[in-house]
Amino acid sequence: MESDTNITNKIRNAIEKTGVNFIAHHGHGSTTGFESLPFSRDDAADLENFKTGFPFIHGAACSTGSFWIENGDCLAEAFMKAGTIENPAGAIAFLGGATSMDPGACIAAQKEVFMHFYFDESVQTIGDLFYQGTLAAMENLSEDRAEHLFRRWHLFGDCSTPLWRKKPDRTN
Repeated sequence: MESDTNITNKIRNAIEKTGVNFIAHHGHGSTTGFESLPFSRDDAADLENFKTGFPFIHGAACSTGSFWIENGDCLAEAFMKAGTIENPAGAIAFLGGATSMDPGACIAAQKEVFMHFYFDESVQTIGDLFYQGTLAAMENLSEDRAEHLFRRWHLFGDCSTPLWRKKPDRTN
């Protein structure tokens, strides 16, 4: 079994060196990080991925988007605030749970987002991608579970950000 440090470093390397377009996490979470993968708000704040791009994150985990906590930033905020003005880092968007989340509903929404709507050319923005995926998942949930999902997920970032599906050309 790998140590927690190795897993954290692999996540960091994927973001900083390889460059990833999106991250889909499903597992346990808290205000301070992904709990099923050892990646914390401190790890997010220390990212240096200015040259490799900024992923959007579908964080299907409890409390990763609890922006009202009193002891610093939640994980979503840490990803969004990473870096500096000169060298921004972190993520371009993060969908995170404000409280405890229904795992079955989260899995259904992630499946819709990354297996259907991401490849639908009519979906043009990150906000629309997450919105359409969530609505599609809600169609198969009870009214209570659907309302819980809809009310407790927060999108951090600009919902009008265009989706990039292809590798961009390099500019000088």
